[in-house]
Amino acid sequence: MNIIPLKNKFDEVTHFAAIQRDVSKSKFQTEQLEKRNKDLKELKINLENLVQERTFELQQAKSQLEKIAFFDPLTSIPNRRFFSDQVNKLVRSSIRHGGPVAFGIFDVDNFKLVNDTYGHNVGDRLLVELANILTHILRIDDVFCRFGGEEFAFAVILKEVDDAERVAEKLINAIRNLKVPVEGENTINVTVSMGLNVVSPSNSTDIDDQIKKSDAAIYQVKKSGKDHYKIVYES
Repeated sequence: MNIIPLKNKFDEVTHFAAIQRDVSKSKFQTEQLEKRNKDLKELKINLENLVQERTFELQQAKSQLEKIAFFDPLTSIPNRRFFSDQVNKLVRSSIRHGGPVAFGIFDVDNFKLVNDTYGHNVGDRLLVELANILTHILRIDDVFCRFGGEEFAFAVILKEVDDAERVAEKLINAIRNLKVPVEGENTINVTVSMGLNVVSPSNSTDIDDQIKKSDAAIYQVKKSGKDHYKIVYES
């Protein structure tokens, strides 16, 4: 309600005029609009939170899928597929900057006997420990993987071809000194047979062929008593 004084010509207040308006509808509409804006704001916040949660879930799912696709679930190191991709990059780097590459592969001697004697849990524990050795000994620029079963593969850029022997000795000795716990307080030791193929790569280098040559060297080690390595140097 608005009340307005009315004056005569002598500027005296003689009357009052009152104007009354019904604002119930307007007030109701205003309150409804404010409530709607509040609801919309809450809805927006909820949607933003939902989008963030969903995005995080999708990122986790993507990360999990990538891990499944490129990493071995037991040892958490790269699998054979990811290894192939990384070796290609390593070879290209070697071609650009120079330096020979050693392609290596090794498998556990008498691994079936370990599983049969102590159980697959001990066998799995052994594979995890071997993966840890590769992780700690090889450099960040080197690549390696669980190649399959009890086989592990690696590729290393060398400064000199003779450095391949140093890499092989370091890995072999670390594995010989590995003690894998079994039931009770007992531990077991294992050995591996390792083959390496050293080559100065070019654009025509067939990586699968290099790995096959390293694998062939393993069989020669097996025939000569295991627990050692053989290096093949390509001219």
